[in-house]
Amino acid sequence: MYEADYLAVQQLKDIADGYGVCVLIVHHTRKAAAEDFVDMVSGSNGIGGAADAILVLTRSRSDADAVLKVTGRDVDETEYALRFDRDLGAWLLLADAPGDLELGDTRRSIMQYLREQDAATPKQLAEELGIDHELAKKTCRRMVTDEQLDTDGRGTYFIPVTLSPESPESPSLSVVGDSGDARDTSDEEADA
Repeated sequence: MYEADYLAVQQLKDIADGYGVCVLIVHHTRKAAAEDFVDMVSGSNGIGGAADAILVLTRSRSDADAVLKVTGRDVDETEYALRFDRDLGAWLLLADAPGDLELGDTRRSIMQYLREQDAATPKQLAEELGIDHELAKKTCRRMVTDEQLDTDGRGTYFIPVTLSPESPESPSLSVVGDSGDARDTSDEEADA
């Protein structure tokens, strides 16, 4: 199977290389989730093995927001946040961090606010975002537990800064996956 998939893609790659053009193959992803998004490509690894680049678009059913994950031989591995605009019939690049799209509304709002303001207390978040103060406190504590936020220990929260693997001298923001954001939808649910 690997050899057949590799050969099929390699033939298209040879044509593209011969004419100096880009050939885009639109293919299915498998239904099962995968830790490495390259493994989401349906079929054998031969498809990805022969291609110069792999792009995987992921989104929740009926959601207009998506994440485009990119890797390849001559490109840096990266992710882009996108939104489908029905009026234009096109995907638009968003300013949001791709990881934010996987968060629920409350966490996403907090992350976006903290990217602009650097740090805030739950009281400031509640006032600025129009959410309940207790919900802001509980959500911030959960986000610290999930390593999405850090705290100074005196009630101020901020996005953790880590060193980028590309440049150990320049910090980059790190967003870790969400776990249980559904808990952060209302005060009553948070207490349950």
